[in-house]
Amino acid sequence: MRHRLNPYTLRSVKVTIPEELKKEAPPTKWGKILTVTPVVMTVVATLLAGLASSEMTTAQYDRALGAQLQSKAGDQWGYFQAKKLRGAMQKNSLELLQATAEINPLANPALEKIPAPAKLNLDPKIEAAIHAVENQMSETEVDALLKPIDDKTIAQALQAAKDRKSVEAVQPGNGGG
Repeated sequence: MRHRLNPYTLRSVKVTIPEELKKEAPPTKWGKILTVTPVVMTVVATLLAGLASSEMTTAQYDRALGAQLQSKAGDQWGYFQAKKLRGAMQKNSLELLQATAEINPLANPALEKIPAPAKLNLDPKIEAAIHAVENQMSETEVDALLKPIDDKTIAQALQAAKDRKSVEAVQPGNGGG
């Protein structure tokens, strides 16, 4: 942000030269210039110092803002890495348990009375995208699967999943009512 000098402010500054200096200066044109030069230079230096101070403040603000944004980006990257690592650890733990532990099916007669939720009838393209996410495919592969799906189809699938979840929540044995 550049500051512009107001020409009216500069015109209103009146410079008075002390009488002692007037006596010492020669009465020629160069004498007058030499007498006024230090005063004019002082005024110019004061104005430039004010502008430099303003520019320094702006530069410090920009540096602080840049540091804040860089810190935020680092935090977001760390959060992403932590989530990805946690998911990989959970997957590895599950695979390790499946490989080393004997899994016995639950034999509770009450569980057999609970009806299975109805299967969602999803668009095959959406099912392919869900399968890609579950198998931790790359983001570009998932994105390529999602691009041909229109917003209406995605909205309908999300609503069907929400409806199914609300039905599951109220079934006995699922912690619902």
